[in-house]
Amino acid sequence: MEAFVLLRATGDHRILMRSLARDRNVTRIYNISGDNDILIEISSKNLEEFKDVLNRIRSTKGVISAASYIVLVKFK
Repeated sequence: MEAFVLLRATGDHRILMRSLARDRNVTRIYNISGDNDILIEISSKNLEEFKDVLNRIRSTKGVISAASYIVLVKFK
């Protein structure tokens, strides 16, 4: 199962990104411009594992808010 998470963050984004990169379920991390600060790609075995990953991300120091988007179909 794949998903994306958009984060709004505070503080030094590089520190937060290094912290998030230690999670085995986080496959990619992007520092982005716009209303959100960080885009994360997540891979998990099932919905239960995804919820655990999302809870870990949301409780990480520096995360203000998180919006998750589960991939329904991958086209390319």
